[in-house]
Amino acid sequence: MQTLSNWNNKAKAGTLAGTKQYSSDLNALLEENKKLKQQLKTAEMEREFLKKAAAYSLLSHSLL
Repeated sequence: MQTLSNWNNKAKAGTLAGTKQYSSDLNALLEENKKLKQQLKTAEMEREFLKKAAAYSLLSHSLL
């Protein structure tokens, strides 16, 4: 997997033989996409945690 990562990094930098460097607009979009995916993953994890916390809270209050 490291080989593929190295190839991708060289292609992005424009140092891989036979490739051209990506445009700055494309690089900006790729970075934004990466950040948005990270934010989505965090939001999904928070949502799952809150669902479990709410279920636990309801269960503990119903036992009282």
